[in-house]
Amino acid sequence: MTVVVFLMATIAGSNAGADPRLIQALASDPSPKVRAQAALGLASRPATPEGNAALVQALDDPASIVRGSAARALGSLGTDESFAALCRAAGDPDRFVWARWAAAQVAARSGSIAFTVRDVRVEPGRLPAVGVGGARARILADDMTRNLQEGVLQVLIGTGRFDVDTGMDFSDEVEGAVRTAGATSPAPVRIALRGQLLNVWGDARRAEVEVRIEAVGPSGVVLWEGPARGVGSAEDRPAGDDYVDEYTIPAESVDARVRAAEVAGRMAAGALARALSRGSDNKR
Repeated sequence: MTVVVFLMATIAGSNAGADPRLIQALASDPSPKVRAQAALGLASRPATPEGNAALVQALDDPASIVRGSAARALGSLGTDESFAALCRAAGDPDRFVWARWAAAQVAARSGSIAFTVRDVRVEPGRLPAVGVGGARARILADDMTRNLQEGVLQVLIGTGRFDVDTGMDFSDEVEGAVRTAGATSPAPVRIALRGQLLNVWGDARRAEVEVRIEAVGPSGVVLWEGPARGVGSAEDRPAGDDYVDEYTIPAESVDARVRAAEVAGRMAAGALARALSRGSDNKR
């Protein structure tokens, strides 16, 4: 009891930074309750590298009460450097270790999030159901993939908060390369987007597309997921552009399913950006 009272006094005593006594108690006190209280005490003070390191280490504490308190503390402090460790801890078997929630809080507070979009794709195998198969399905899937990714990136770039790759190279030579932001230093908060086509309605003239996008952190933890729909119409040569001679190359229509994929990408990215801005209410 004396130790706990001492810790409470230490917690209330200063906002100058992590108290070495709290760090020491978290690391070595034999009582799980005292270690848990020390973790929460660190959350009440400004973040420091030493305090964050101690809390990250406490995510592996043998007592779940300590792991849970460390996760809550890191979520409250919201430092980017704890993001990967919290994502790893999201697999904790104890449902009261809210590491996934804490990782979402860190992402919500981060000033720079790096995304990859490699796995946001439309697979050709999803298209025969709408009467497109063979080589045409592969071409259409590639076009839809390109526009789906571009729709996602348009929104994320527009927020000014996300660090994404604007070099959309879809050649065979870079297939499988992770397209990440061209930042001068790696961002600690890194999220991979995964996406797939769920449904297609309509045809090349007018279509509606439904996709599902997931935001996946390190260790495969899904921080956000959701469906989105987009509607598109084929784009023809503008009305009134009637000048044609022997050298004129007629403008080709854009398949409505390709346009709909781009719209769906923008809708999904908008929902993702809003979700990451407010964090998560899901404690698991």
